[in-house]
Amino acid sequence: MARRIVDEPFLWQEDMHIALANVEINIAYVEFTHWSLTEALLRAGDERHAVEEIERFAREVGTNQRLRIPYLRSLAALSAWRQEPKQAIKYLEEAVTLAQGISLPSEVEQMQTKLGELYLQVGQEG
Repeated sequence: MARRIVDEPFLWQEDMHIALANVEINIAYVEFTHWSLTEALLRAGDERHAVEEIERFAREVGTNQRLRIPYLRSLAALSAWRQEPKQAIKYLEEAVTLAQGISLPSEVEQMQTKLGELYLQVGQEG
């Protein structure tokens, strides 16, 4: 049973170590969920490592549209972390368009949920 994610630094440190172990153990899975690795690193306070992982992943993505989706989600997570919700929205909107184009409805739904949160945040700021 998965535990509920909470904003406690200790738990995010633990999640970061688990996520990094996944990178070494199961690259294929991590490629499709790279954004969750990015978020775990950010919440653990390791922005530098998160950026390095995004840059590394960008080199692997190339022209692969399926992998571009988690890459864009990673960029969105980083932008949101940096309090740049408008930029995060741009990345997620592009990822949604790609996911719709290759029929990934569950990913579209997840990203639309996050977009809703970001739209509310932008609306509250402006």
